[in-house]
Amino acid sequence: MDTTSGPAVPDDAVPDDVDRIVRDLQRLRVVAGGVSYAEIVRRVTTLRQAAGMPGLIARPARTTVYDAFRPGRTRLDADLVGDIAAALGGDREQFRARCLHVRLAAEVTAGPPIPTPDPDPVPLSTPAADPTQDPPAADRGRAHTSYTVVVLLGCLALNLFGYVAVEVFDLAIFLDMTGTGIAAIALGPWHGALVAIATHAVGLGVHGTMTVPFVIVNIAGALIWGYGVRRFGQGSSLPRFFLLTLLVAAVCTALATPILLGLYDGGTGHSASLVQGLVELGEPFGLAVLHANLMMSAADKLISGFIILTVVSGLSRRWPIPGGDLFLTLGSLDRSGPRAATATPRTEESVQAGGLQPGSRPSSATSWSTRLSESVGTGAAKMPGTSPPSTRGFS
Repeated sequence: MDTTSGPAVPDDAVPDDVDRIVRDLQRLRVVAGGVSYAEIVRRVTTLRQAAGMPGLIARPARTTVYDAFRPGRTRLDADLVGDIAAALGGDREQFRARCLHVRLAAEVTAGPPIPTPDPDPVPLSTPAADPTQDPPAADRGRAHTSYTVVVLLGCLALNLFGYVAVEVFDLAIFLDMTGTGIAAIALGPWHGALVAIATHAVGLGVHGTMTVPFVIVNIAGALIWGYGVRRFGQGSSLPRFFLLTLLVAAVCTALATPILLGLYDGGTGHSASLVQGLVELGEPFGLAVLHANLMMSAADKLISGFIILTVVSGLSRRWPIPGGDLFLTLGSLDRSGPRAATATPRTEESVQAGGLQPGSRPSSATSWSTRLSESVGTGAAKMPGTSPPSTRGFS
């Protein structure tokens, strides 16, 4: 077989086997520029979805993709190997046919099974489970449902904790949208809106009906964060994410200020001293309310943004987020530290390996620099919002 021009169908004189296919797959990855395993997962998922496969089934586990490049295997998933080859610019059908041919040859060589006096034999028609395969779609669906419920409840609890923290420590911020932003980005904008509504529904028992008008502010934040990251790709870098967070602060202020002026005579207690100071400097009362709310909302959303960034980066390791490359990158940083000394599929799959073969790893400093090279930028300042002494937490 010619090894200088990329993978090819092996000569008939040399029997094909699993290790030869794996070596050709490794060579194809090197020729493609040393594509990382996480990027291969993304490309395979995109190809499968383009072919009409549902999202939950289309995405292979990263450990499964890594195992496809590991020599010493006894069998390969023909469809997965074909999809990986296509994702790397190779011939999908050629690699798939080679896997099927090797599997058939192995079965013919093995011959029929020898009967044993097993009192409870396993039916011959039941194939052995392959630990490298993804779980069935039904199992993944149940797992995703459980994950969604847990995240929603956790986000609601985080918003309520913000209520309590603001009230107990008499803070001049709100902290009532952190859970909303996490749910909107990790699960989807309308999941975030659901958390916003639930937060204010529970808030009725704490602050009475004064919470009701501000629910629209919380919902707006959920939609901007959710659609901004998942549809418009504003989670691809730190500058984009924090500019999006500033936009959330500005929109919240634009919605909250008319409510404050129309229903609460310009304030609910959060920004009374700041408004008074601006008025004494000569600003009209309505403009002072707007500016005070904007400054407080920026500070509040900036704090929430850092918390959201941390939590969603961790969640993205389990369920990747559309448009959230930044979260996936930050969520995998800890895999290139001291724990990476033991080479495991889960460690190797997250290395941005330019031409590295399975089993090798770059230095910790190299991994950090390559992962952050496209995402580190300057943080932006944020904007404010307002709420009453008895309704702290309404942005």
